[in-house]
Amino acid sequence: IGRISAINATTLKVTFNKPVDTKKAAFVVKNAYLPVDVKAQFAEDAKSVTLTAENNFIAGDYTVTVKGLTETDLVSSLKIDAQKLASFTIKTTQLLAKPGAQDFIYEAVDQYGEAFNYASSNFYTTAYNVTTPANTATVSLNGNKMSVTLKNPTAKDNIVITLVDKATGISQTQTITVVPNAAVNTVSLGQAVPKKDNDRIFKNEVAGDKVYIPVSLKDQYGNEIAIANSLIGAGKDITIISSDSAIVDPSNITSMDSNNDGVNDALNIVTGNKAGSVTLTLIVNKTGNTKSVSFTVYDPAALGSVSFVQPEELFVAKEPITVNYTAADTFGKAVKLANVKDLSWFSTNTSVVDTTKDIAVDAKGVLTITPQAKGTTVISAFLKGAKQGEISLSVNDAAVETRITKVLPTALTCFAKNGGTYTYTGKDFEINDQYNRVIKYP
Repeated sequence: IGRISAINATTLKVTFNKPVDTKKAAFVVKNAYLPVDVKAQFAEDAKSVTLTAENNFIAGDYTVTVKGLTETDLVSSLKIDAQKLASFTIKTTQLLAKPGAQDFIYEAVDQYGEAFNYASSNFYTTAYNVTTPANTATVSLNGNKMSVTLKNPTAKDNIVITLVDKATGISQTQTITVVPNAAVNTVSLGQAVPKKDNDRIFKNEVAGDKVYIPVSLKDQYGNEIAIANSLIGAGKDITIISSDSAIVDPSNITSMDSNNDGVNDALNIVTGNKAGSVTLTLIVNKTGNTKSVSFTVYDPAALGSVSFVQPEELFVAKEPITVNYTAADTFGKAVKLANVKDLSWFSTNTSVVDTTKDIAVDAKGVLTITPQAKGTTVISAFLKGAKQGEISLSVNDAAVETRITKVLPTALTCFAKNGGTYTYTGKDFEINDQYNRVIKYP
């Protein structure tokens, strides 16, 4: 072992005189007789390894044993001090002229030069309003944080804050200027986002549909401000204008949390009973900064087009004909007919097909036409006055029993069982119609 040292509060570094076999090396770290679990990570050149513990090393005398590299174990020792404050820096440079507690930020650095959590209770604190002494400033301690509360704060007040570490006496004093309270200064907008699982925004969307526009507000100091209902409206920080209030009424727009992370970051859009394009403009009243976003609100999807496949089989009166078709909604998505009344129908021969009762669409969208008599007809379908297609039918006479082609075994069995007496039905025979088709009996 060339050298061993603590490089931060949780990590030791072991340096070797030459590259070692990383697959053979094993490490045991102990504080006196107490083992400490560590995770080893070798450098690329295999000349050093870091041993990282899950928690900070406590103060004590440690040994590091390296096994597997030589016939005898390599043992080295070192003394480790507990993590302690070496320096700290006050990070807060300004306070806002507003009532209530404000975060006061400091950063503590340990003996290894790394920032770490150092409880605020370790400090003595003082705060003094140099400009207006009667308007006091109070520092509050809370875990690893501090806050400052100003009494009757006024812009340009200077507050002198001093922190002294109780254990070491390390101190720092910072003069912090009070600046005007933060207000919305600029706004930026994203594109309108439809309801989940939709790719468009439709009429009559409600707040619960969560149609939204991402919005980002910044104050005059460049800090993000969460959008809130208290900021929106005439006489407030932000005015919203709509190019068409019948499509989107600004008075119905509220703030919302689009990511469910507890921070409002969007405008919740409610749409009216009108479709069309709309532009929303946000005006920051104090600065005149404006941003606009345009989007389209659509009518709900409806049947848009239908085309039919001309059936080619034998057409027989009283027998349903299945008609294949393709249909699309107004956005081009494939759909099925939901009802025969989705289309307007016309027949050139109503004695063959009466469109008011001989055409049907079932629950699965299957379209059938059942002609009632022999003859020819052309059936046309219209959607909002536009012809979608036509189906030509040349219908033959209804099927009738024409000839028996086979006596089924059941007929003979029943005849024998009943002592030679039996009334036959169509089920006992194979009977063909005039088109040489086997008639199926219920």
